[in-house]
Amino acid sequence: MPLRISQWLTQLYTAFLPRLCLICNHLLLPSEKGICARCRLYFAPTLLHRQTKPLLERLFQYFPFVKGVTVLWYYHDSPLLQQVLYRMKYGQNPYLGLYLGRFLGESIALHYQWEIAAILPMPIHPRRLRQRGFNQCEWIARGIRTTLPNKPPILSHIVQRTRFRGPMSRLAVHQRLHASIGFRLTVPKQILRLYRSVLIVDDVITTGTTISSLLAYLESVFDRDLPSMEIYIGGLAWAKRGKG
Repeated sequence: MPLRISQWLTQLYTAFLPRLCLICNHLLLPSEKGICARCRLYFAPTLLHRQTKPLLERLFQYFPFVKGVTVLWYYHDSPLLQQVLYRMKYGQNPYLGLYLGRFLGESIALHYQWEIAAILPMPIHPRRLRQRGFNQCEWIARGIRTTLPNKPPILSHIVQRTRFRGPMSRLAVHQRLHASIGFRLTVPKQILRLYRSVLIVDDVITTGTTISSLLAYLESVFDRDLPSMEIYIGGLAWAKRGKG
């Protein structure tokens, strides 16, 4: 009986406040959350979990403590995804990050055996945070957290960007490789040391420069302690064409 009442209440709620896809505004099926399956068909999957040595891992090959890297979709082969990510970051719609993060978290839980003790969203500069009002990577991390059974903490403010630049998406590849990116810890390093396996989350990975800069900074801070940690990297999209 309680189950039937719950189903009835859900149907009543949906009748007055229909659940719509955040992209196409069509009605969502009961099993769908935030973004419908039809819209997701236009996102080009990377299927990195089927590859023994994904090319993406080569971007971080000089950091032996990085134990795994994954992204869900190809950025350039997914025009609709590009629009969605733009709306998320510049259209004041962080909830898109929440649902996209759930898809990433579900993929990690299904295809990988990562033991994640904490989630570290890629930090943005405080000035950028004031302009935008939110860090999109933090919302992606929130979505990932909902899919993991241990509900790891999100380390939102322990690392801060110290140099302000324009959007990295406007830089050419060679400019990104030479971009000067600075970080600093806002808490004693002993706090981060409590977590032996950390998932670093970014929205779009291109050359890996930003994440590599963060990894190099952490390596300099923790010195000999960092190799004992396990770092994983997860992103929504990879700015590499899937074909050719």
